Amino acid sequence: MEHYPVYLKLQNKKVLVVGGGSVAFRKVKGLVNTGAQISVVSPDFIKAFEELADKPFVNLKKREFEEKDIDNADFLFSATDNQQLNQKISDIAGSRNIMCNIADSPESSDFIIPSRIKRGDLDLTVSTGGKSPALSKKLRLDLEKIFGSEYEIFLYILGEIRQAVLKKKRGNPENKEIFKRLVFGETLN
Repeated sequence: MEHYPVYLKLQNKKVLVVGGGSVAFRKVKGLVNTGAQISVVSPDFIKAFEELADKPFVNLKKREFEEKDIDNADFLFSATDNQQLNQKISDIAGSRNIMCNIADSPESSDFIIPSRIKRGDLDLTVSTGGKSPALSKKLRLDLEKIFGSEYEIFLYILGEIRQAVLKKKRGNPENKEIFKRLVFGETLN
């Protein structure tokens, strides 16, 4: 089965994360700027979660997972080290038609999370379809060397120029040539 890549708008969506370790923390950190309402359930949390405790859209619940935690969830992440619990969560989510990601188990997941490089509005992702997170990480690290912070600035400038060019209403062929020269020219070299 092949995955379909998509970027989701999670603003005001209810997202449940089950787990309090480093994998769960990475999931929550990735969700923090999306505008989602995030609930995290775990009997124990690593120290890093303390930096999220004061965020009004992150609700940490220090206790064991209960089936009712899934009520009203739009998306679910299970990142525990208990495979039996992860499978139970996947089964419950599936029976309720809630999209679910099980860390380290793409076969039990409705979606997978790619390795990500973020440079302002430039967002690059790498996925191995869940077959090798280590390779995804290596590729991400390689790409981070190629796509430095200058791409964030360049994209910002391109966005401003694009708006100014489009306001002139010259037409697509002429605009296309301007954009092509900007992107494929010597600007970043």
